[in-house]
Amino acid sequence: MARDGVRPRPDLRFLLLAACIPFLAGATPVVLMDQALEPRAVYLHVIRGDEIQHYSEPDRTLVTEPLSKYLRVTVSGGARRAVEAGEGFDVGPRAWVVLTDGQRLTGAFMGGSEDGERVLWRHPLLGEVELSLDQVRVIDLGHEASGAAAELASGGDVVLLANGDRLGGFIEGIVGEEIRLQLDDAARTVVALTMDRIAAIRMGNPQTALTGGGGGHRVTLADGSRVYARALVVVADAMFLEPALGPTGQSVQVALGQVRSVGLSSGGRRLEPLTELPRVVEGSAAAFTVAMPPYIEHDRLHLHAPVVLRFTLPDGAVRWAGRVSLAGLEAQGAAAAWADCELVVRGDGRVLAQHRLNATQPVVWVNTPLETLDLILELREGLNGPVMDRVVIEEAAVLIETPGGR
Repeated sequence: MARDGVRPRPDLRFLLLAACIPFLAGATPVVLMDQALEPRAVYLHVIRGDEIQHYSEPDRTLVTEPLSKYLRVTVSGGARRAVEAGEGFDVGPRAWVVLTDGQRLTGAFMGGSEDGERVLWRHPLLGEVELSLDQVRVIDLGHEASGAAAELASGGDVVLLANGDRLGGFIEGIVGEEIRLQLDDAARTVVALTMDRIAAIRMGNPQTALTGGGGGHRVTLADGSRVYARALVVVADAMFLEPALGPTGQSVQVALGQVRSVGLSSGGRRLEPLTELPRVVEGSAAAFTVAMPPYIEHDRLHLHAPVVLRFTLPDGAVRWAGRVSLAGLEAQGAAAAWADCELVVRGDGRVLAQHRLNATQPVVWVNTPLETLDLILELREGLNGPVMDRVVIEEAAVLIETPGGR
């Protein structure tokens, strides 16, 4: 077994040959997002090299296009429902590791190296990966107290204990099941803590470029893991990817039904999920004095009017888009007629777009250019008050352009 990355798999060159099979039974419903952030629902057949093959209903004519035409592939339909049900995964409490380049893995902590400079992590699909402590931002061990891990103060190293206490300082190393932490006290006391006492760890390592150490495509799996792939091939309902965390030439096979989306490498242009960007609610976010805060589920943003949500966007943000629909309209029956709200998109104090949603127009695709790094989404109640005024924003993404990327 390789100790410096993912478990060995067949060389990707053999998988590329398999991808050349002209037509295999089976295709997966997906939504393609093009360079203008416009969606297209198709059945995905093959991705190989620089090409993508797909067909649409009703004629089912197979179309071959340059892969560079698209920025993202999102699994939809029945495959999407299987993803959300967690098929193929243990959907109970999970441990997480988040890396400085934005990759994240669910799975299990398998111990630290003898020199304390590396940790071994096991993912249910990718196998065992060895990570340098310099690569790590957060290790969340899945303890009930670790929900606050994302809020641990940045700057220095922080250890969140299972009893809720926090210890700041400098992590000297992790050996086996023990972590050595130099505390921030005047004496610079060094303490040894066993992992069973720890809920989460946040390292003071700075964020690095979102390239994944040479990985181009960003694959988000059903369990929420996000990994970079140097190369990938899709044939019918199977994906073969070469993780950037593993040795060159070694690949893993994943059922396409266990993939949420693939952010495609595209010459300095990339998509960031809106749900993963910093945000803050302005005002009370309450309807009839009852708190109705926004929440995220399966990469979907849920809003209840009235609410104002402000996002801080990354450098290079030039456009955002997403599908906005009234929530649970079919289940509301006759009460659906009460649903009437307006989504207002603002930036730099200006209104960028306005869309009214009601029973006769329950879905809109929003696609607006951005002039600043400040994005505000306001959901206003209609004449009937905040009754049934709930929306879901899906497939929402911000287009980031790096210098020289056009």
